[in-house]
Amino acid sequence: MPMAGRLYSTKRCASGNTPHRLSTLAIAVNAGEWSFPDASLRGVYALNNVYERIESWDDFAPWLERIERFSARQLQGIADEIPCEWYGERAQLQRLLNCLLGRRSIVRKLIEDFRTSSRNPFPNWPTTTSPPATND
Repeated sequence: MPMAGRLYSTKRCASGNTPHRLSTLAIAVNAGEWSFPDASLRGVYALNNVYERIESWDDFAPWLERIERFSARQLQGIADEIPCEWYGERAQLQRLLNCLLGRRSIVRKLIEDFRTSSRNPFPNWPTTTSPPATND
């Protein structure tokens, strides 16, 4: 689901004078909490018209499969490139990584909860279809 906003800021690392661009998906990680509250309407775009073309689970492929198959090794490789000045304690970053990895298995449920919410975000998707099984 699209993020409602993205915050960009620039920080200088203590290790040098080169400014680095830090991209924080503020909504995705609950701002400064670095957590992922599970709520079917959290982080979705305010206007439903952006979702009108969604008609089935097929519209989420291949992204959904990529999320579900994303490995711990891949995520750790990305995290290893983040300067420590950007996240503070390594334990905090590791907690976030563990949370991300754990959420891979509930993405379909979160989409289904959003789809079946009273908001009716996908008017062209029949409500009689169920989410396919995960590809674990």
